[in-house]
Amino acid sequence: MAPAVAFSPMPVPSSPFLRTVPPPTRLRIPPVIRRARRTSMVLAAPKPITSVAPASSKQASPVRRPFNDGRSDLSDGGLLAYLKEIGSVDLLEGHEVVECARHVRLLLHWEGIKRELDAAPVPKEGGEAEPCDVPISARYSRATKDRDSPAVRSASLQEWAAACDQDPHQFEADLNRARMYKDRLVRANLRLVVSIAKKYSNNGISLADLIQEGSLGLIRGAEKFDHTKGFRFATYASWWIRQAIQRAISDSSRVIRLPTHVNDIAKKAKRIRRDFERENNRPLTNSELARMLEIKEERLSFILNKTLETDTVSLDVPLFGNNFDHGKSVSLGDMIENPTASPEEAVSAGLLRDDIENVLLMLTPKEREVLRMRYGFDDGKSKNFEEIGAIYCVPPNRIRQIEARAIRKLRHPNFHRCLIDWRLE
Repeated sequence: MAPAVAFSPMPVPSSPFLRTVPPPTRLRIPPVIRRARRTSMVLAAPKPITSVAPASSKQASPVRRPFNDGRSDLSDGGLLAYLKEIGSVDLLEGHEVVECARHVRLLLHWEGIKRELDAAPVPKEGGEAEPCDVPISARYSRATKDRDSPAVRSASLQEWAAACDQDPHQFEADLNRARMYKDRLVRANLRLVVSIAKKYSNNGISLADLIQEGSLGLIRGAEKFDHTKGFRFATYASWWIRQAIQRAISDSSRVIRLPTHVNDIAKKAKRIRRDFERENNRPLTNSELARMLEIKEERLSFILNKTLETDTVSLDVPLFGNNFDHGKSVSLGDMIENPTASPEEAVSAGLLRDDIENVLLMLTPKEREVLRMRYGFDDGKSKNFEEIGAIYCVPPNRIRQIEARAIRKLRHPNFHRCLIDWRLE
């Protein structure tokens, strides 16, 4: 038997000749590290290799599956296209980052001047004279409405350039250049957002949404970055990215939203409890946990109880897998008893009550009231003979006689004919 062929990471030389290689027992190809993501090239079912194509050929290569560490799902075609797009952007050198940061700070300065121009009060011009027949109330309403409505304006480019002491044409070119540098700084670090978002992908939010929130944090970090402090931009921006992702998880991961500080304390308490039990092999008490968190024990109990009370579970979660009971999955909602009646049962109960009321109308008022209290037709609580006798100030035997007489009447065919369809099997 021929030995298995071992592939090296070296590129295959271009050759027009063909050769036949026996099938290997297991073909493993080293992982390829790319800019946007790490992919693992794995052959699901090894097949015999009958030819070696030149390197420049467009023949189909082995299936390349995106790297999935169990924390993210990259099966979305749009997400893969986005990762491929940001992977084609070159990283910035140190001096390029400084140059971009200088233009970003200049852009923020100009935008601050424009906000001041937009917020400046605008003098209102006088309107036309109103006719004399307009009611005074209508005039007052219109005057107060115009007074309370804020004047919205947007400064023109000429006003903006004059406030910045620059020529309008040159200022427009400098403004576009500064925006281009800001966009370049953000686009060159989008891969950092993806790498951080993958670590938070098991928190109830999709990876695409986490990347979007992290990108907003990256933009905020680019605006706040000060290149004169001597820090690396990637290190500084990573904190803003994490903050944006964690805030999005805190706001959107739960069906019932908790305040951010409550959610942070609950997560910190869970982490401290887990680490303590692993190191000391004993459970952590609430008093010890409150002392470690530097909060009161009552406050900690309140936070933990609210976190537990507001936690939700989907009723569509399968309990026994998808192949249970001939391919039919059993969800959590199928195992929970529903105390409310179905629509059919509710309609049947209403019709039965109507028929019973019609039958009771054939009795005397005293017999009808005794049966109502004896069997709880009104409030659902049945009373004994002593309680009914105390209400009517008669002995219990008298109530028993009235009930027996009413039951004999209802058993007559003329009475129970309308109730014969409701007999219980």
